[in-house]
Amino acid sequence: MINAIAFAVVVLLAGLGLTGLLTLLRTGLPPLAARWDAAIIQRSGPRRLAIGLLNGPVLFLLAAALGGHSRFKFLSLLLFIVLVLLLIAGLAAELPSMGRRVLAMGKGEPSELASLLAGGAVFTASFLIPFAGWAACTVVGLMAVGTSVSALFTRPARAAIPSTPEGESASEIK
Repeated sequence: MINAIAFAVVVLLAGLGLTGLLTLLRTGLPPLAARWDAAIIQRSGPRRLAIGLLNGPVLFLLAAALGGHSRFKFLSLLLFIVLVLLLIAGLAAELPSMGRRVLAMGKGEPSELASLLAGGAVFTASFLIPFAGWAACTVVGLMAVGTSVSALFTRPARAAIPSTPEGESASEIK
């Protein structure tokens, strides 16, 4: 019983810290956040999951295999750090997206901060559910890696063409 309570406290504190880190990333690096959001908009969920399945486990297994050899310890550590950075960067886009879908069940348009906090809360709470929640968090993590890899090859969305006072777009005026 004590171990279960300790596990829950550790998960809640880790989820709080992760949500804080993701908030800091999104506010401190807005151009990268826009690029991550563009990757979510331009690629479907199953495609990001497939990209994550092709990259995440491969990087992890490669880092684990290289870690067994003393000559390649540094390369192993480097690959593991790259995997963690891809995961965190992807979660910076996936959790607000998840939060927007959760908050869409209510009324009104949620703010970016509310979306991030709701997504972080749902992700953290689902990790507290054995097996099913862990599987869901694994899928979200793989999608996050896929989102990060997609963002490396995605251009941010262009700004819309401003409209004229008459309602015609600037490209329609001759």
